[in-house]
Amino acid sequence: MMQMLPLRALGVLGALVLVLSGCGQAVPATQPTPASTGERTPVLAFSELAVGPNRLALGVLEAGTPINDPALAVGMRLFYLDGPDKDKVQSETTAVYRGEGLPFGLYVGYATFEQPGAYGLEITVPRPGQEPQVSRLRLDVLEQSRTPMVGSQAIPSDSLTAADVPELAQLTSDPNPDPYKEQVNFIHVEVYQYPFGESFQAQRRVPAMSEWKLRTEPWTFLVDGEGVIQAKYEGGVTFAELEPALAQLAAGQPVQPRATQ
Repeated sequence: MMQMLPLRALGVLGALVLVLSGCGQAVPATQPTPASTGERTPVLAFSELAVGPNRLALGVLEAGTPINDPALAVGMRLFYLDGPDKDKVQSETTAVYRGEGLPFGLYVGYATFEQPGAYGLEITVPRPGQEPQVSRLRLDVLEQSRTPMVGSQAIPSDSLTAADVPELAQLTSDPNPDPYKEQVNFIHVEVYQYPFGESFQAQRRVPAMSEWKLRTEPWTFLVDGEGVIQAKYEGGVTFAELEPALAQLAAGQPVQPRATQ
C-alpha cells in the first residue's frame, strides 16, 4: 500500500525543453499505515515505474504534516518479490532533499530495474531521538512505460508558442515565466486550454496530454537535438536537481540524472 503526493504536469524537450503544467488535482492515493504521533509516513510521488532507470520521489508526513527538512536523507532498498530470493537486496539508494522552493519537502533517489514484476521497497526514515522508522511498500514495475520512455523518440505535438498568442498570460499560468533561451530551448505546454480556470473545471486538456499518454502532472522531459528523450521527471522538480542534467544535455553528453547533491 502506498500514498501518493499530488502531481501536476511539466515537460522539457531536449537541447529543447517541453513543459506541461497546469492546475492539478491529487492522484488517487493509498497509504501505508495511518500516521500517529512520532510516526513518519513515506508518501510516494510517482505514478508508474518501468524497466530501466527510474526517479523515486517521495515526501514524508509526520502527524499528517509534510516534513520539509533539507538535512533529512531517506534510505531505500529494493527487493525483487517475483524471484526465488525475496529477501535479497537488489539495489539501494539514498533519497536526498529536493524541495527547494516547493511547498513541501521532496526527497529523490534513483534506481534501475532490470526486469518487470513486483518489487518490495524498504524505506528508512530517521527520527530525532528515536530509532529510524522502517516501512515496506510493494511496487509494480512495468515492462514498458505508458509514458514516453527514456531513449525513445519524442512525440511530435503542435504546441502554442509566444508568437501564437498576444500575451504570455494566454500561454502559461506562471505569473513570472522565465524566457531562458541560451543553450536549451524550452517548450511550455499548459495541461488545460486557455482560459485555464474554465478548462480546468470542464477538464478540457490540451491534445499533448493524450498524445504523450500523461495521466498526472507535472512532467518534465529532456530531449536531445536528435529528438530522443534523454530523461524525464514526474512531479515537482527543482532547478538544483535539473541543472546537472541540463548541463549534460547542452553539452551533447548522455544525461545521467542523479540524486546526490
